[in-house]
Amino acid sequence: MSNIKSDSFRVILLPGIYGTGLMFTPLLNAMPDEYDCQVISYPLEQVLSYAELTAYVAEQIPQDKPFVILAESFSGPIALMLSEVLSDNLKALILVCTFVTNPHPLLTKLSRFFLKDHIVARPPSRFMARFMIAGFEMDDEQLDLAFSIQRRVSPRVFRYRLYEAMKVDVSDILKQTTLPILQMYSTQDRVIPRSAQRKIETIRPDIKPVAIPAPHYLLQTKPEQCVTYIKPFLESL
Repeated sequence: MSNIKSDSFRVILLPGIYGTGLMFTPLLNAMPDEYDCQVISYPLEQVLSYAELTAYVAEQIPQDKPFVILAESFSGPIALMLSEVLSDNLKALILVCTFVTNPHPLLTKLSRFFLKDHIVARPPSRFMARFMIAGFEMDDEQLDLAFSIQRRVSPRVFRYRLYEAMKVDVSDILKQTTLPILQMYSTQDRVIPRSAQRKIETIRPDIKPVAIPAPHYLLQTKPEQCVTYIKPFLESL
């Protein structure tokens, strides 16, 4: 892919663990109008593994023109798995606050105690949500949307996706892919630790990561700043 015009390819956006895609609104508003963006949402009630979600997403992507996949958090492994099964129309990956292996290996042994439906269904306090995920700059309306999204997703589905994240390992795919990759991460991320980003950098030292001072909700709190990196990356393809 060389100097392809922005209106001749599509940007596919894959969401975080709740899978609705509704939290992409700030980024979509910040993206230039000429970009053709498509958000793919995941089923709210259906329990699907990473492999099954990859197949689900592959069926949703039109093959009428080249595309780039932007994957947030939980969806990073899906983007990499898609790189193995999709046609030559997939031209690049944008990985945002994500991981290639279990980002919290020390917590895995404790997961059977706290990953219960009645626990994961319980929303955190607003302070804890801001401290852990949203940051204190996110406006109340956006935070309310995040809480409403959590209520829409089945606790059983959310719990299963957490287990999937604990088992996943797509490091070999990352090592072998020849696709251009833009890696972006938050320096104040309390969900995906810096060690997860260093893992990506160790596997692919050729990738130059972009570090932005922000919470885990990077695309939601710093959309304009993210676009300043996304736009030149897309223009370079």
